[in-house]
Amino acid sequence: MDEAARRHELHREMRAAGFRPDRAASNVHLFVGERRTAGRNVAISIGFLDLEFTRLPVAKLLDPDREAPDVVAHLDNCGGLCFARHGDVVLDRYDIQGSVQLCVRLVDQGLERTLTHKRLQDEVAQEFQQHWDGATFFYDLQTEAAHLAWFTKLPDDVWALRRSGPLPQRLGGPKSVKKKNKENAVVISVNSELTFQHGQGRPETLAEFLAFCESGGYANRSEVVRLVTDGRALKEFVFLHAPNGCVGIRIMPSDVQRRSGFRPVTPIDRVKTRPETCEVTRLSGSAADLPHIFERNMHDQKPLTATNITLIGCGTIGSHLAKMLVQSGAGHLGGRLLLVDNQSLAPGNIGRHYLGPIHIGAPKAEALKSELQRCFPDCEIIAVSNEALGAVGMYNKDDLVIDATGEEALAIALNDHLFGGQAARLHVALFGNGAAAQALLVDGDEYACYRCLKTIDGKQWRYDPMKPGNAPEERAAACGEGNFIPYAVAAPSMAAGVALRLALDWRSGDPSRRLRTLQIDKKLASNIDDKNPKKLKDCPACEAYRVRTV
Repeated sequence: MDEAARRHELHREMRAAGFRPDRAASNVHLFVGERRTAGRNVAISIGFLDLEFTRLPVAKLLDPDREAPDVVAHLDNCGGLCFARHGDVVLDRYDIQGSVQLCVRLVDQGLERTLTHKRLQDEVAQEFQQHWDGATFFYDLQTEAAHLAWFTKLPDDVWALRRSGPLPQRLGGPKSVKKKNKENAVVISVNSELTFQHGQGRPETLAEFLAFCESGGYANRSEVVRLVTDGRALKEFVFLHAPNGCVGIRIMPSDVQRRSGFRPVTPIDRVKTRPETCEVTRLSGSAADLPHIFERNMHDQKPLTATNITLIGCGTIGSHLAKMLVQSGAGHLGGRLLLVDNQSLAPGNIGRHYLGPIHIGAPKAEALKSELQRCFPDCEIIAVSNEALGAVGMYNKDDLVIDATGEEALAIALNDHLFGGQAARLHVALFGNGAAAQALLVDGDEYACYRCLKTIDGKQWRYDPMKPGNAPEERAAACGEGNFIPYAVAAPSMAAGVALRLALDWRSGDPSRRLRTLQIDKKLASNIDDKNPKKLKDCPACEAYRVRTV
């Protein structure tokens, strides 16, 4: 069906539903009509943004001030109706009739719920920042009763609210902010969730804001006035910090003509005596504190914050894994990430490394630290450009040591040096030409250590994912360098993902199935079920540790 046919069918179905096209709209297929809801006819518009049906249409009340003068759930300040979440409803461009009927039915249901049940205060609280309808700012605050904070203007008109800490740098701002770009702000922390009471609208004046604070039990009117007028200059910015978010206002006292023989009326005077004449601009906050950043997407797992982690090997797997670790909280909130690698970045690494060509020639650990801290300025990272075994004393008491070198001999040596220590060990490597990835967690002596994964003679892997006869293809490197095994960036990225998931499960206290294998190329690799691998009888590493501890 071509575009003209889709347009014709859309118009036909909308007319059948009682709507007529609004020809004045040029950039949207707009239809207006009335719907019977809440015991009356309500005039609305429905606008389809394109004829591809990739997005839900936009529904609006044509007279929101009359139909919904108060703040109600799922209705914005301009009368826009949130009748479904994008992604929950998928329109079918091949079934325009069904798609249009579905949208109209959802709009009817949304109108009925919004205009009939106006006291949906819990639902208003869930999306309070949107209902507050203010200019956006970002915040990182403590939960203190009432305190002063800095409200800082950053490049591109970005505003940051914080008591202390490097929030401006976190948002891409400079390390030092000019005094003219910083404003003193009053922050009032409250224990209850912010919401609008029945019959309450969005505040347009300071008096209405004070009434909002008092009616919700968030702050006493006189206390707010005292806080903003304490001192020589008016504190124009006031914020409410609650469990469901942070919103605020900027106070703009109206100019008052000075009468002859009288002292001038100051902004402080105006706030104290005539708050109803002080207009306000509303501000809606978006949390940018570290706990929110790292916990929001974790679902049922714990972030890696407040944990000391060492990553040995900043190459193909390790570089991607380092970024994933930091994104998951490593190096933050009291934790530290130690990067260990004794090599420099070469041109041949770029095709599958996280770092780009601007870092060629630089030590991998140092360059990776620099790049990660550029993106995550709060992150505590230490880079060591030495042999891993020579730095054991720096990480043998860490919470987690990750070996991402893929070097079997080094992995066996690390396994021996860290055996029985307090650090959990995680080994990750690729097999073949990136045909499979495998990760092993060793967090005690109940299951296999790294050396247990090989037979007694050390010649075979007990859980080899490669199919027989598929030895890796090697390529010759420059003189003085060993041959290398070619594979594209997808393989080390997936291996890093396997290792990260295992690390997160360990951090969350559920590292069951400590040996995990990912079959990347099904032609070359076999599927191996994830498991807790049994210890190898007479394993030389386990036996050596037993002898040392007797």
